[in-house]
Amino acid sequence: MVSFANYRSHQGMDPRSAGAAQARAGFGGTVAPMLRLVLNGMTTSVSPVTWSPS
Repeated sequence: MVSFANYRSHQGMDPRSAGAAQARAGFGGTVAPMLRLVLNGMTTSVSPVTWSPS
């Protein structure tokens, strides 16, 4: 799964509680890390996906 992260957090603050000006200043528009979600019965885990261009 590939996703897109829109906002960077300011000093660990929850970006949902930022004011409009702070939210605009924190807009980063960057590709989020690629993660693999593994489901195995009642167990779930997440691991990084390593990718290298061909």
